[in-house]
Amino acid sequence: MAQSEYVKLTDRPEWTALTEHRAQSRPRLRELFAADPGRAERYVVRVGDLHIDYSKQLITDETLALLQRLAAATGVSELRDAMFRGERINVTENRSVLHTALRAARDAVIEVDGENVVPQVHAVLDKMAGFADRVRSGEWTGHTGKRIRNVVNIGIGGSDLGPAMAYEALRPYTARELTFRFVSNVDGADLHEATRDLDPAETLFIVASKTFTTIETITNATSARSWLLKAFDGDEKAVAKHFVALSTNAEKVTGFGIDPENMFEFWDWVGGRYSYDSAIGLSLMIAIGPDRFREMLDGFRLVDDHFRTAPAEANAPLLLGLLGIWYDNFFDAQTHAVLPYSHYLSKFTAYLQQLDMESNGKSVQRDGTPVEWQTGPVVWGTPGTNGQHAYYQLIHQGTKVIPADFIGFARPVGELSDELKAQHDLLMANFFAQTQALAFGKTAEEVRAEGVAEEQVAHRTFHGDHPAQGVRPGRGLEHRLLRPVGRGAGQGPRQARRTRPHRRRGRARSRPVHHGPRRRLPHSQERIGELIMQLGLIGLGKMGGNMRERIRRAGHTVIGYDRNPEVSDVKSLAELVEKLDAPRQVWVMVPAGTATQTVVDELGDLLSPGDVVIDGGNSRWTDDEKHAAALGIKGIGFVDAGVSGGVWGLKNGYALMVGGEKEHVDRLQPIFDALKPEGPYGYVHAGRVGAGHFSKMVHNGIEYAMMQAYAEGWELLEKVHSVENVREVFRSWQEGTVIRSWLLDLAVNALDEDEHLEALRGYAEDSGEGRWTVEAAIDNAVPLPAITASLFARFASRQDDSPQMKMIAALRNQFGGHAVEKKD
Repeated sequence: MAQSEYVKLTDRPEWTALTEHRAQSRPRLRELFAADPGRAERYVVRVGDLHIDYSKQLITDETLALLQRLAAATGVSELRDAMFRGERINVTENRSVLHTALRAARDAVIEVDGENVVPQVHAVLDKMAGFADRVRSGEWTGHTGKRIRNVVNIGIGGSDLGPAMAYEALRPYTARELTFRFVSNVDGADLHEATRDLDPAETLFIVASKTFTTIETITNATSARSWLLKAFDGDEKAVAKHFVALSTNAEKVTGFGIDPENMFEFWDWVGGRYSYDSAIGLSLMIAIGPDRFREMLDGFRLVDDHFRTAPAEANAPLLLGLLGIWYDNFFDAQTHAVLPYSHYLSKFTAYLQQLDMESNGKSVQRDGTPVEWQTGPVVWGTPGTNGQHAYYQLIHQGTKVIPADFIGFARPVGELSDELKAQHDLLMANFFAQTQALAFGKTAEEVRAEGVAEEQVAHRTFHGDHPAQGVRPGRGLEHRLLRPVGRGAGQGPRQARRTRPHRRRGRARSRPVHHGPRRRLPHSQERIGELIMQLGLIGLGKMGGNMRERIRRAGHTVIGYDRNPEVSDVKSLAELVEKLDAPRQVWVMVPAGTATQTVVDELGDLLSPGDVVIDGGNSRWTDDEKHAAALGIKGIGFVDAGVSGGVWGLKNGYALMVGGEKEHVDRLQPIFDALKPEGPYGYVHAGRVGAGHFSKMVHNGIEYAMMQAYAEGWELLEKVHSVENVREVFRSWQEGTVIRSWLLDLAVNALDEDEHLEALRGYAEDSGEGRWTVEAAIDNAVPLPAITASLFARFASRQDDSPQMKMIAALRNQFGGHAVEKKD
């Protein structure tokens, strides 16, 4: 590129605008949230169902707009597109930067120098899969015929940090009967500790070096070779059965004694730091299996596609990279903390250190001229609560600005004991409390209100306004694996346009995503922030489809099953249950009666103790009691949930009534919170099992009486007195009358759509709420014979096309969930 192409970044008007904006803006997060109640919902970006909350960043809409203008002016999107096209954007080595090709679909076309490289990629992946299957199954044996039980990966830098990090992150999903170790340090103690308790006859070494000349790797590999040969009396034939290579140098590999057939290649357009989804990940593929490895690649590809196609305002890598520029250059932030609340992410920060600091550790632009701005922070951090007892006070109360990424998983891995799983609630309570405290702090007044002595107030006060970002996964097997997303996925936008991060080849960072969702904190604990839940939903008609949309919009994961394959996420109830992590929660939205009974019976055979079934249909409370008793014998909980007002009521937040054991209702609170209306009476725990449906039916009986009243009024106006402008009469009622209700709102909506309801027939299907309300009174010995007769008369669909029945059909059509006939 010509030197004239480069305009000094700090001379650009977009940079000047950001400088002025920073000088004028001193955002306080408490004030930002108070002024914008929807901030927590707006400042969220999702990739698939990975949830990235950047609402606690020191930014406004204007900040984001100015940062995006800077990205546009410096050609970030153009450079991104050139990377995806395979152009040689690594100008110092004159290479393409195509780690994205490593996870491309088989039918994709990605060309380097006019050649489609995708077939080569999949040929190597297939070769890796065949080898991994042979090792995992025991078909591949060592020199003495023993099966391989130990795998030692020898590499350094990207040939070690990537697969070692991913193995630790995914350890619960690995072949536990095999041992995996990773050697990188040229200090002989590293190799000694990795092999001291291993049987050479059962050990496979994977040597990862593209050129097979990397000094540290070849030194360790040679020492490992000597260790092996000592066990086999110097028989060099053993090397071919106990060593394989990840390399492109067939001559060196053969000279070492490795069969070149067991050399797995990769290409010069694969940067080491971004390579564990290539042959460099062979040890990982052996550990988790080829199928899960390919699911991991699907996750990489999902984020690649998102980065390539998402608009700037919703593009996670771009947004997070731009936030790095904002803090590095306009807040003088020298470091960035990565704080995973997961033991399994113990190596994640070390992996990011290479990925970020070696990529962006530059002091010259792409044309070789010096830079005069910050190109990247020092990345550091340790897992979870350990850091809280080491350095969090500096982050909270120190004088430095330290942006922090918090990575939290709402559910622990499934293989933990119940007692150990219970500890996860405490871990997540810390996660939420830390992000809240960093963002909002604690004022002197709040400290005093806790009864703290005045001389201690200053020491207990937290300023807040420390940028903290929450990253939470959704649910799915691919989410247990590794997805390339997070603040580092956008290092192209950070300084790649200006410096040369691809000198060591690279662009994207990865965030491990493994655990599925977890139940909410115990009721006795303070719930700070929100938890992600996972829900199985059976029945995706109007009501179920609306519920799925609302629950997913709240950040939870929903796996839906319906007889209609076009809307269903799975093919069967068995597949639905299989995809859910224990303890499961399954919401049933099917017609009451035989259908509900059939589904509940089948779930009883598929679910396990500790799971919960929620019946959201129109079941009788007596049926709820029977279902709860039958499932309770198997240790499965049961909750009933009634929503009045159908789809319209659900959308607009009318009554949501729940019955069941408090333990189960508390566990499901995040789901109910996603469905409830705003305000203090969002939903009510009505009592024991059946109470939710009983309350819902009584409520609906009242609603249908009101509906009938409106319908009778409509018939009088439309038919008896021939009032000409019925719609305006209804609107005048709506605007100021003592009889106003939400049903009147529905009537006005219906008349706005069709003034005389000409498109509707009066044949509204009888939904049964009215009859069930009366039956409830009878079952409970309420002496209401006159009301019984009246209610039966009102609620039974009379199957006529009178104005009255057309209005009832119109009201039912407005709030959805009922079969309504329309004229042809």
